[in-house]
Amino acid sequence: MPAPYPIADPSGAIRPEPCYDVTELATLLGVSDRTIRRRVSAELWPYVRGKGGRLLFTREHVRLIVRAFNETHDYPAHEPGREAP
Repeated sequence: MPAPYPIADPSGAIRPEPCYDVTELATLLGVSDRTIRRRVSAELWPYVRGKGGRLLFTREHVRLIVRAFNETHDYPAHEPGREAP
């Protein structure tokens, strides 16, 4: 379950919004943390930075990322997520 983080909306107002971190998003999408970080660093996926430079993804970011899965992109290599023991 995504935790609420204070996010500024386009008007500049700050409000708490549920955000996924890298590990939660990787689990949700079934990919590795490294895949998430590479696609963010390649500027292919939207994100916001939290405290300490933490990568966070809002519900709208997740919606755009999932929609992008249905389109052809020249993504960096994909690594499958780790299976839970």
